Amino acid sequence: MRWTLKRLVRWVNDTFKIECCRETVRKCLKKLGFS
Repeated sequence: MRWTLKRLVRWVNDTFKIECCRETVRKCLKKLGFS
């Protein structure tokens, strides 16, 4: 399974009960050096 931004947003929401948008996840990944 590929981890797309859409799936990551859903996973963050389900796991941590935090709502965020794809742009937020993208920025965090970029800061961490993953994309």
